[in-house]
Amino acid sequence: MERNWSFDGTMQVVKGIPTPMFYISQNFFKFIKPGSQRVEISSNQPDLYASAWKNTDNSYSIVVINKSTSDYYRTSLNGAPGNMWIYRSSQFEHCDYGDFYYKGNDVVLPPNSVSTFMYKKGVTELPQYGEILLNEEIKTIENNSWSIYPNPASDFINISMPQSLPGTIQIKDINGRTVRTVNLTAYSEEIKIRVDDLISGHYCVQFINKNESQVIGRFLVK
Repeated sequence: MERNWSFDGTMQVVKGIPTPMFYISQNFFKFIKPGSQRVEISSNQPDLYASAWKNTDNSYSIVVINKSTSDYYRTSLNGAPGNMWIYRSSQFEHCDYGDFYYKGNDVVLPPNSVSTFMYKKGVTELPQYGEILLNEEIKTIENNSWSIYPNPASDFINISMPQSLPGTIQIKDINGRTVRTVNLTAYSEEIKIRVDDLISGHYCVQFINKNESQVIGRFLVK
């Protein structure tokens, strides 16, 4: 990411073209209605900022900002209803609803993103107080000697390893779900994995063996 796009400038439209700030504003204005009341919510992570609102139709909107420029965060919403829809703005998303359905599970927030969790009628209501708890911070390992290419990808990715390592490669989507698993042999130094059946978006690659589990990199499917 070249700049801290989420918080740069104030112009929402330039030469008739919506800017990132326009879409970020939609995460608030589209889901927080006139007459809404603030609901207390807190975060235990300094890079995550949250606000919660009860709308006049008894629906709830929770807006979570991840200000980190590099780190993904896996979070849970204490006291949240079992089902919520998520709309997200990030480097490649414009207040988009995607495959981010929150169903009582943790959700991953990408760097420099704004996510709106939207309560739907017919689901158990939120309590008056909620809390965002950080379960896990996902960081790329330092001095990473693995490589993933091409990136962005459309058909396949190649993963080059520093040495032959037995274990398992898992590809996880932005919600932390495993979408692909590949078993490595002791003779594997480079593998090719199909990604043409994955939806567009960000994915992380995790290496697992009996001694360790670590994120080795991330890639984008276009």
